[in-house]
Amino acid sequence: MDRVNRRLRTTILLVGDIAWLYLALFITLKIRYGAVDRALWWEHVGPFTAVFAGWLVVFSVSRLCDLSASGGRADLGFRLIGAMVTAGTTAAAFFYLGHTRLFTLRPQKVLLLVLVVSTLPLYWWRMALIAALRSPRLSRRVLFVGANPIVPSLIAELIAKPQLGYTPAAWVQNKGEGTGHSDASNVNPPAVPVYPEVAGLPSRCQRHGIDLIVSGISPRQHATLLGELMACLPLKIDFSDLSTFYERITGKVPVDAIEQMWFLENLQEGTKRPY
Repeated sequence: MDRVNRRLRTTILLVGDIAWLYLALFITLKIRYGAVDRALWWEHVGPFTAVFAGWLVVFSVSRLCDLSASGGRADLGFRLIGAMVTAGTTAAAFFYLGHTRLFTLRPQKVLLLVLVVSTLPLYWWRMALIAALRSPRLSRRVLFVGANPIVPSLIAELIAKPQLGYTPAAWVQNKGEGTGHSDASNVNPPAVPVYPEVAGLPSRCQRHGIDLIVSGISPRQHATLLGELMACLPLKIDFSDLSTFYERITGKVPVDAIEQMWFLENLQEGTKRPY
C-alpha cells in the first residue's frame, strides 16, 4: 500500500509537471508570436516533447520528483534552479546538434522564455503538493509497537517531515515482555500517547484512527501480539516491520537489523560442512 501511495504521488507530480511545461510552451509562443495557430504549435511540439522528456529525467536525478527530499522552500528552490540550468544547457545542445538533422527549428529565444515561464509554476506546484501532503486528512496515521530505542527518533523524523505522508499517532511499548531490544525508557518521550502493553490493540487503533501498524516485535515470537494483530484485520489496517519502515523513511538500515543479518550470515557459514 505504501509503495502504491508513493507511486501515486509521483505520478500526480509528473502529470502536473508535464501540464505546466506544455502550458509554458504555449504562453511562450503567445508572447513571442502574438497568435498561436495549429501549424506553429505542432512545429514546436515535436522538438520540445523530446526536450521535456529529458527535463523530467533531470528532475528525477535532482530528486525533484521525491517530495520527501524537500528540506524547505530554500532547498527546493536551489535544487529546482540547478535542475533548470542543467535542463536548459542540455536543451540548447539538443537544438544545436539537431538543427538541419532532425528539424529546421532554431528556437533559442523560445527555449529561454520556456525556462523562465516554467520555473515558478514548477516551484509553486511542488509547494502546493507538499502543503496538501501535510494535511492530516491525506496522511496515514501510524501506531508503533515495541520498546525499540529508534522509535522516538523515527517519530521525531515523521513530525519534522509531514510531507512524507505519515502522522505518528501512538506508541505501544509492551515493556512487560521481552522484545529482543534494549529498553527505550531513558529516551526522551515522543509527542504521542504511549501505552505499556499490547493488549487492547484493536480498540486503540480505532481510538486513534490508525492506518498503519509498525512493529519492532516479530509476531511469530510473540503470541499475544499475533492475536492482537489478527483482531485488527477487520479494521483494514496495514502492517510493516520496524526495520523496513525505518529504511523507507530515512534511507538507512537500523543497526540492530545489520547485527541480526551479520549473525545469521555467520551462523550459516558455521553450519556449512566441508567437502
